[in-house]
Amino acid sequence: MSTDLEKASDALVGGRTDEASVFAWSALASIGPDDAAELARIARELVDSRLMPVAPAPSEPVGAASLAERDAEVAAELQAEIH
Repeated sequence: MSTDLEKASDALVGGRTDEASVFAWSALASIGPDDAAELARIARELVDSRLMPVAPAPSEPVGAASLAERDAEVAAELQAEIH
């Protein structure tokens, strides 16, 4: 996982959403195929549709399984763009 994604995740755990957003955006410059699902998760938690346009809206009722499926779809899309 990229260092920026780790920092974004840590900031989210600490409740520092503005800081998490900065690190998530910085991670876009160095994201690898293995990082796409984590970026999708962070974008979803930040409710940042600009960072990840396919992240579900907070009012959209989704279960854990469907979120994992959505993360996998986003990861595949990002991997396709990277390569």
